[in-house]
Amino acid sequence: MGLVGPDTYAEVVILAGQHALISRELGDSLKLAGRMRNLLVHGYEGIDLAKMEQALPIIFRDGEQFIREVGRWN
Repeated sequence: MGLVGPDTYAEVVILAGQHALISRELGDSLKLAGRMRNLLVHGYEGIDLAKMEQALPIIFRDGEQFIREVGRWN
């Protein structure tokens, strides 16, 4: 497809939205999951359990939407 490779996990979903591989709205929303991954894996900041509790339902919702959208590629 001639797409430029992303530099970050968050950029993966941003680019996917920009190139209509997933909806732009979903790409923008999935940035939260990329940020959460970085916080958990790299420990950039102390983990705020209240923020995680708020973010997880959104991440799960977006994950389900991602599966639906990618499932339409065929």
